[in-house]
Amino acid sequence: RIDAQIEEIIASAAHVCLYRMSVNEQQWQRKNIEGSLFLIKRRSQPRFQMLVLNKLSTDNYVETVHGGLEMETNPPYLMYTHGNDEVGTGGTTVIGAGTSSFSALA
Repeated sequence: RIDAQIEEIIASAAHVCLYRMSVNEQQWQRKNIEGSLFLIKRRSQPRFQMLVLNKLSTDNYVETVHGGLEMETNPPYLMYTHGNDEVGTGGTTVIGAGTSSFSALA
């Protein structure tokens, strides 16, 4: 099992790809992350997370959903910025999927 603390799957998308906006280069850079996306509610902290089951490697992508996360849906993309250092200060991460895939997240 991926996470024994998962209580509920709130929303999902069958297939997504992750990109990062490089602020210095003003270019989108594709990350080595692609697969199914799940917005999950957990029994313990952190209570809410986005999880991508990565089919390109054994490293899944997990992003904690918190007050500093700024999210915007712009079909077919879900864009967000956050306060952690995973993609670097001021970076924007974009999750791309089919046009209707994020209807439950909007």
